[in-house]
Amino acid sequence: VSPDMSDIRQLMDDNHIQGFVGASVWIGLEYEGELVACVGVKRRKEEGVWDLIRYATSKQVIGGFSKLLSHFKKNHEWTMIFTYAHLDYSHGNLYEKSGFVEKYITPPGMYYAKNRTRYRREKFMKHKLKNKLEIFDGSKTERENMAMNGFVRIYDAGSIRYEMYNT
Repeated sequence: VSPDMSDIRQLMDDNHIQGFVGASVWIGLEYEGELVACVGVKRRKEEGVWDLIRYATSKQVIGGFSKLLSHFKKNHEWTMIFTYAHLDYSHGNLYEKSGFVEKYITPPGMYYAKNRTRYRREKFMKHKLKNKLEIFDGSKTERENMAMNGFVRIYDAGSIRYEMYNT
């Protein structure tokens, strides 16, 4: 099923730890007229390369991921699909069972946090801080400026990159 975008957004925001993000292709499974599983895949610049960026379910859907992946592979031109299992909350078993191969583990990612909200560090590179922070001192480092504004650095556990090739 090609789901309605508002249903996709709701499913992802309610059931995926990272919430909704844009994708090139969304494929979903419905049960009794309700979207219960969805996968989002993003086309990359390289010909035939796709990034599987989201999978979420609102209920236990046995075989849901493999059905969605199979549908994608049958209906799109692809040479490689890659994805990441974030080690904070996954070990990638779903990907391995579906034929993906572990390639490497990324280093821990750094974020800033303030008032129970986590922010990607890319939003706070030093050259962007003057227009983002209440207090800014150009002679101080990114880290020092962020600390002066009540932000703390936090790190995740890194991710496992998985790849699948169409041979």
